[in-house]
Amino acid sequence: AIDFAYSIHDEVGNHMIGCKINSIDMPLVTKLQNGNIVEIITSELKTVPEEEWIEVIKTAKAKNQIQKQTQELKKKYKNNQE
Repeated sequence: AIDFAYSIHDEVGNHMIGCKINSIDMPLVTKLQNGNIVEIITSELKTVPEEEWIEVIKTAKAKNQIQKQTQELKKKYKNNQE
């Protein structure tokens, strides 16, 4: 579901907080099957990527965006500490 969210748009992936697969709440790390109906649930706030996401994603686009977002959040946190 993570790869799917990033394939729609980078900001959908950056703001996802959950997903429904075939109208059932499922973890974002759930592997999709052909024919699944997927709803990505988003928030106005950016989400913090979880470490386990890197282990389950398959596309380079999702991986690059997660790494970029993680670096931005670390940079922002470091600047707030100074």
